[in-house]
Amino acid sequence: MKRDLELIRQLMLAIESNGDDFDAESIEIDGYDSSQINYHLQLLIEAKLAVGEVHTFFNSDRPTILIEKLSWEGCNFLDDARNESVWQKTMEIVKDKGGSVSVGVLTQLLTSVAKQLVGLV
Repeated sequence: MKRDLELIRQLMLAIESNGDDFDAESIEIDGYDSSQINYHLQLLIEAKLAVGEVHTFFNSDRPTILIEKLSWEGCNFLDDARNESVWQKTMEIVKDKGGSVSVGVLTQLLTSVAKQLVGLV
């Protein structure tokens, strides 16, 4: 499955708004199915954007994902990604440059665009 940066952003916004101990089974995001959501929640944990655990059970076809909260890095990422203007401008840059970047590069781009928007650069 391909990583979807828009879904990552939407999940982080949902985690933030739901508070602590986020129940992955309860989230629904238009246009995405539960397997896409679960996969991307796992990516958030692996990227250290969220604090949580992935549990695999023998009698289940997919893991159970428990999200405690956004991490410090996740909060920083979301502070820039939350602003729709910053997000759209950043995604335009990504598309113009080939359409795919790592989360690390995306974070740097978001910060750069946010700085430009407030006149720091």
